[in-house]
Amino acid sequence: MSLLSDGEVAGPVAAADGRIAGEGAREVERALVVSTESLDLATRIGADRCVALVRDLAPAFKPYQKVDGVPAFLERLRTA
Repeated sequence: MSLLSDGEVAGPVAAADGRIAGEGAREVERALVVSTESLDLATRIGADRCVALVRDLAPAFKPYQKVDGVPAFLERLRTA
């Protein structure tokens, strides 16, 4: 799963352009919603392999800890 689609800019260039950074934050928020729903479902049905797959997404979210919900999600992944 990629948090940025082809052609989007990440890193310092994106940070320099508020519009791109804002779009990136929205993409992260969408990825966070889907990942949270996936973790909820996998946990509810006892799908340990699926929980592990969602847990593997943690490194992709770490650069976005200032986006609302990301720190709580990362903490939840640590305890999942």
